Amino acid sequence: MTHEELFRIGIATDLLIVVCGIILALALYVMTRPADKTLALLALCLMLTESVLAAVVVSFSFIALQLFNGRASSTVFSANQLRDLFGLWVSFHAPAATVTMVFVSLGYIIYLYLMFKSGCVPKILSGFGIFSYSLLLVYSFVTILWVMPAIMQMGNVDVLCMAPSCLFELTIGCWLLVKGVNVRREINSETRVVF
Repeated sequence: MTHEELFRIGIATDLLIVVCGIILALALYVMTRPADKTLALLALCLMLTESVLAAVVVSFSFIALQLFNGRASSTVFSANQLRDLFGLWVSFHAPAATVTMVFVSLGYIIYLYLMFKSGCVPKILSGFGIFSYSLLLVYSFVTILWVMPAIMQMGNVDVLCMAPSCLFELTIGCWLLVKGVNVRREINSETRVVF
């Protein structure tokens, strides 16, 4: 509570990320829909599910802040009980983020497959994205299925599994800003290229 402002800024930032994720999911849907409407819709549903789950996690952060900051909670809970509740919230935060990673990884893999198939971005770039999000998906399932604290603490396995997707996001972001995207749409039996 000595850094409540930073905690509130973190909550607000997380909410902005959720909103940006929804906008990105819709933009990717519009971009990949010409390649395969059904798969693009599936990817959109997966990405929106991730956004809803992420919003729930952020909501619990805000509820935790209200609980720890509220004057009413100090009359109901002792200081030790509040500290235990905070520890419980912290221990639930990382697993909830892991669950959201499953949905976002699946959504991105499908979108990137459609980009690979349509050629709207270079195949090597979309292929690298498929690899990086597949790695993130495997890491998420390994984290969910097995408790391996010794392996997870050795050599920062989580950083090694997440680094390719971060590199991919930076690369494709720069590519899209500089080169744009080549999307083909069928309109009245005519093919028009939109840049």
